[in-house]
Amino acid sequence: MNRFSFSYLTVLVSALIFVATGCKKDDEVSVDPSMSFQGAQGESITVDPGHEVSFNVLTNMPAGFSSLKISKEGGITEEPVLITGSDNQTSHTYSFAFSPSIEEAGETIVFKFEAADKDAREVSKTYSITVNTPVISLYNNVVIGGRFNKHLGHFYSMLDNQVYFYEDAVEHPDRADFMFYYNQHMAFTMTAPSDEYARMVYGDIELEGLDNKTYFARSSADFSAITEPEHIVDAWNNTATEEPKTAIHFIEVGDVIVFKLDPTRGSRYGIAEVVDLFNDPADPKTRKVTLRIKITMEDQNG
Repeated sequence: MNRFSFSYLTVLVSALIFVATGCKKDDEVSVDPSMSFQGAQGESITVDPGHEVSFNVLTNMPAGFSSLKISKEGGITEEPVLITGSDNQTSHTYSFAFSPSIEEAGETIVFKFEAADKDAREVSKTYSITVNTPVISLYNNVVIGGRFNKHLGHFYSMLDNQVYFYEDAVEHPDRADFMFYYNQHMAFTMTAPSDEYARMVYGDIELEGLDNKTYFARSSADFSAITEPEHIVDAWNNTATEEPKTAIHFIEVGDVIVFKLDPTRGSRYGIAEVVDLFNDPADPKTRKVTLRIKITMEDQNG
C-alpha cells in the first residue's frame, strides 16, 4: 500500500550556539526563520500512482528550532506529523517521501510544512502533488484464496483491486467479478460467480445474488508488453470465441488469461498472468493463486 511516508528517516542538522563572554548589544537584530525545499522540482509536480516524490525540507531557526508540523490535504486521510526540537538546535532537515496510491488517482494532494522557532515566529511552505489517472492499472501481487481458504478471500473486484471474503461479497455483489477454486474434475479454475458449474461446486454456499458475468479466454499475448488499453482489447479480440466463457479451467503457472466484464456492466477489460499456484492435497484450506493483473481504467470499445 501507499504510504505517505512522512519518513522518520530524517536527517537532523544541528548547530550549537556558543555565547562568547560579554553581553549582547542592545541593537542586535534577530534573524527571521526560513524554510526551503532541497531536491524538489519547484513546489508542485504531476505524477502517476506509485511514483515516489522525495526531497528535503530545510528549516533555519537562528532563535532556536522549536517544531515542524507536516500535514496532508486531499487523498487518503492521514494524521499530521509533529517534530520538536532539542536544546540549542537552530536548524532541521526533514526527509520527505510520498508515493500516491491508485485510490488517489485524479486528485491533487497538498502537503503543508509549518515550522516555529523558540520566539514563536512561524514560517511555512506547501507542496502540491497532482496524481494522474492511468489508462492501465498494474497490480503485481494479487493473491486469491481457494474455496476453503479461511485466511484469503476468493472474490476479486476489477473496480477496486480488492479480494473479498464470501460475507463481504454478499454485501457488495457488484464487486464480485470473478473467483478462484480447485476441484478434482476441473483443477484450478477462474470463474464468474454466475457460472453454472461454479454454482454446482459451491453447492453448500449460497451464491444467489452474486450474478456478475465476467468472460475469460487464454491468450498468447506477452503480458509484459501490454502497456495500452487497446493492447488488452486486442488480446481479447484475438483469442475470444463466439460464445464467451464464464470460466476457464485447468489454469497453470505461466498462463496469460484475458477477461472482460459483461457489456451490461460496462466495457472494462483485464489481463492476468498466473505467477503461482499453491495446492497442498492434504490441506485444501491453503489453496491459493497469485496473479499479476492489468486492467483498463476506463470503458473501452471492443
